[in-house]
Amino acid sequence: MSLTPAQAKAMSIVPEITVILLVIASMFMIIDVLRSRKKLGSSYHRIIIGMSICSLSQVFIAAVHWGVSYETGKNETISKPLCIAGRFSLVFYTSVVMYNVTLSVYYFLVVRHNWSKTRIRKIEPWLHIFPI
Repeated sequence: MSLTPAQAKAMSIVPEITVILLVIASMFMIIDVLRSRKKLGSSYHRIIIGMSICSLSQVFIAAVHWGVSYETGKNETISKPLCIAGRFSLVFYTSVVMYNVTLSVYYFLVVRHNWSKTRIRKIEPWLHIFPI
């Protein structure tokens, strides 16, 4: 089944809108946490910063890669490294998903098992290593 020109245009515009919203939200979260010493001292907020940084990294690497195709043979000397960078952005995509898992583990430990801030702080390095 082939897309009509209007459908194809919509399919190319919608992801751009969601990416813009992602960039705005990630930037806001990073700035909000970095402006507050109290938030920066919280394990929860540091997990949010990690997730936001991975999201932005993925978006910027994909933006560099966007629009240049290695398979077409155009600008082959430029597009091959960009193609590799685009594939590397998949690592950041996986990191964002894993940070969501980390956030779920954090909530599980704090809400279900009543872990204290000091107990969470002891395992926090592992919560950041897992996604990366």
